Amino acid sequence: MIMTVDELRRHVNTDKDDQALEDMLLALEFSIKGYTNNSFVRVLEVNNGQYPMDIKLGCADIIR
Repeated sequence: MIMTVDELRRHVNTDKDDQALEDMLLALEFSIKGYTNNSFVRVLEVNNGQYPMDIKLGCADIIR
């Protein structure tokens, strides 16, 4: 997953429950991977299994 629900909540003020936010994060990740035709394997390898902050904040903006 791009980020945890707790990480998302630090950037997005919402009253949605955790499960709804987790579903949104997973759907967004699959959409981005499909749209870009990129699994981001190399990005995750370089960053110890974590997406870089610019990707996380971009996803938070989309969800917001």
